[in-house]
Amino acid sequence: MTLGRILRAVGISVLVALAGLVLVGLAPFALREKWTSGSVADTAAPLLGQVQVATDGLRRHGYSCADAITTPHTVTRSCSHVRGVTTSQVQLVAAAETGFIQLVRTTIDQGLTRAETHRQVLNVVGQALGLPAVDQAQVVAAAGAGEDAVLNLTWGTATIGTGDAADSTLRAAGSPGPGLKPSPATLALPVDALAAAAEAHGYTCMTPQVQTIRSCGRSDGGYGDDLWLQGADAYTTSVHLSVTSTLHIRTRSHWVQTMTETLGWVDTQQTRDLQAWLSASADAPGADSYVDGLRVSFLVRHGEWTKETFGGISTECAPTVDDISACDP
Repeated sequence: MTLGRILRAVGISVLVALAGLVLVGLAPFALREKWTSGSVADTAAPLLGQVQVATDGLRRHGYSCADAITTPHTVTRSCSHVRGVTTSQVQLVAAAETGFIQLVRTTIDQGLTRAETHRQVLNVVGQALGLPAVDQAQVVAAAGAGEDAVLNLTWGTATIGTGDAADSTLRAAGSPGPGLKPSPATLALPVDALAAAAEAHGYTCMTPQVQTIRSCGRSDGGYGDDLWLQGADAYTTSVHLSVTSTLHIRTRSHWVQTMTETLGWVDTQQTRDLQAWLSASADAPGADSYVDGLRVSFLVRHGEWTKETFGGISTECAPTVDDISACDP
């Protein structure tokens, strides 16, 4: 082999080696966060009748359930299934004593599979309600028809929506009321107590134009932690945390750890209950549920470059962030 060929061969080998080193260096950026096979903590209490049949049927399809509102007369149950950054939710209002379902509200956001998922959910609900075969077929067919429909059933009425987030409302005959009621629960902590604790833990916080909001951020070992708080002197309506990273492959575990620590800054029974739920749901790929009437959720964005896990605790008593006075005790 001539000297020129030897030098060319050596040069090619060096380039290949350098390319390999570059790819290794970029690997954390290009890898997607791995899906996990864990499940969300299911906290729904055992009930009787139709609502329990519906609950068990939804669980068989991967839904987890919790009771958002419980009164002496009714239970509002929420069952959800998270896939990627989309959530399907089924809410059931039932008589506490008998389990008779008075109202069903479904919201299906599953991208290309939403029509199939919608039919699956309505099939489970229809079986729990004991719909006659003709009514059952009508409801399931309407969910995949591509057009909105209003159906009169033996059991009651069904309004089937087939838009981007397929939804439906089924109401038992003779059941009054406009629909689902929002949970009145708030986190019983002054928002400024959480903001002060955030600053003591390395966050820089500011108050934007909306005076009830505290926007806090910090860098933590290659993670960007953005904490968004809203509330008043006696309560907090939102604790939202976004964890992003271009360095680390995974953000979900850091989000769970950071949210757990955040809730531990002020020790109450509510925060302990929320921490317990997070611990039990830590291996879930995403979640959307209720703890003590507070909605708690997190979603994982599986990007090739920037990874993100976001979510937190929110109340339903305030319809917009501009005015939370409806949550006043």
